[in-house]
Amino acid sequence: LPIGQARKKNDRPSTEPELLQITSRLFELEPGRAVFRGSVSVVDADGTLNSDSIVIGLREDDWEVQTIRAAGSVVMQADQIKTTSEQADYDLFAGLIVLKGNPSWTMGERSGRANLLMIQRKTQSVNAKGDVYMKLPADSEGEGRFLDFNALRGATANGGDGRPLEIRSNVFLFQSATPGKTGFARYIGAVRLARGESRLRCSFLNVHLAKGTGGVVESINAAVGIRLAQGEDQLMAQTATYDLVQKKIRFRGEPKWKLGTQSGQARSVELSPVDGVFRASGRVKIQLPRPKGDGRFLLPAQSDPAVKTESGGKPLLVVCDSFEYRQAAEAKGMDSATFTGNVVLTGDEGLRVQAQWVATEINPDAAGLVSLDATGGLDVSTTGENAMRYVSDRLVYSTSDETVRLTGEPNVEIRTWREGEAVVALGQAAIYNLGTGWLRLTGDPVLKTAEGELRGREVVFSPQTKRLKATGRWKMTLNPKTISKMRGRTKKQYEMEKGTP
Repeated sequence: LPIGQARKKNDRPSTEPELLQITSRLFELEPGRAVFRGSVSVVDADGTLNSDSIVIGLREDDWEVQTIRAAGSVVMQADQIKTTSEQADYDLFAGLIVLKGNPSWTMGERSGRANLLMIQRKTQSVNAKGDVYMKLPADSEGEGRFLDFNALRGATANGGDGRPLEIRSNVFLFQSATPGKTGFARYIGAVRLARGESRLRCSFLNVHLAKGTGGVVESINAAVGIRLAQGEDQLMAQTATYDLVQKKIRFRGEPKWKLGTQSGQARSVELSPVDGVFRASGRVKIQLPRPKGDGRFLLPAQSDPAVKTESGGKPLLVVCDSFEYRQAAEAKGMDSATFTGNVVLTGDEGLRVQAQWVATEINPDAAGLVSLDATGGLDVSTTGENAMRYVSDRLVYSTSDETVRLTGEPNVEIRTWREGEAVVALGQAAIYNLGTGWLRLTGDPVLKTAEGELRGREVVFSPQTKRLKATGRWKMTLNPKTISKMRGRTKKQYEMEKGTP
């Protein structure tokens, strides 16, 4: 019987009795049994058996073979299946073969071993117990499919490097699929799968074999303490199902992950190894690396706009209802990440971004943020010496022109503080230039400061340098205190010029 794989069985009825052909150097016949010793060989229609000795239990009335016990260097060969052990007991009535003494088996490129092996010939089932070890070819379907969870990113993850799949467990059960019944291959207790840098640990692994297909795998289930790793990428959960029809892996039981530069947790996770899509839903919490370079647009409070923030600081935390990460289909393409539903992004320096939908593009090589598009009740705030707050309907950021564009209806509100006084900017659109540090307002813009208001066709303001300018029918309104201060300053300058004490 093939171990871990279904085998076609010839069930054609035969009028001829099934015979055993036995050869040996010594033979002893006693009431109820026959003993063969010395290079014993047994041949029947299903295969051969070789050992140092064989004791055959016979029925007394007609000498029909009831049991066969082989001991010493036992080798069984049936089709492509070869098993070795120190002892084998075969109950012909029950159709059960029990192998003891370090039993092992091979079937083509497949092999395995255990402390105890039981084979049920009639039902085509297998039971292996104690230190079960199996080796399968790299391209084998079934058990190893879990290890391809990040195959698009890692070229060697899908067995392309030719390394075999190794499986260890305490118990292994196999039931062949039939035309009217599904089959299975089950690994129970301390289950470990390994292939190259890929690893899977769990307590239970069940492979479903479709009925009427000769053993085609249709789904795989893993449960209890799942820990999946591929290089430095890791994913943990309590249950996992690999649907080979839909080609998706679903994780349940508060899954947690660390994939590349991001980590997180959710109620459920779905992976699509074929197209490199990662989806998480339900109380999603994600830690993202601090963006490189122009990612500082979210932290515009730096004194020197020419200094770019590099990654390596504390990560950004994102909370949302659902999250999708899509790997680039081409080597030079960009990854994309989408956050949906009550999105809140916070940083260790007081950064807070709130929106309903956020989509980003990420450079997978440099782990740098390339673009960001956020919509739906957008509210961005920072703290610090030059704290700022954006309130708008949409924010669009791109490294191509080093700008952040804010749009809103009826307007965009940008609020910052200068020397303890609030500075409020209003307009239908706002553009923040990362290179110059200038904030440009358009669409009936208004800039309100402690000194007064400034209006125009376009208003430009630098939060870092405090410089301000307006173009196109501009209008400035100053409050009385500012006018009084300006008059006092002018009078003092006049007196100094005239030399009056």
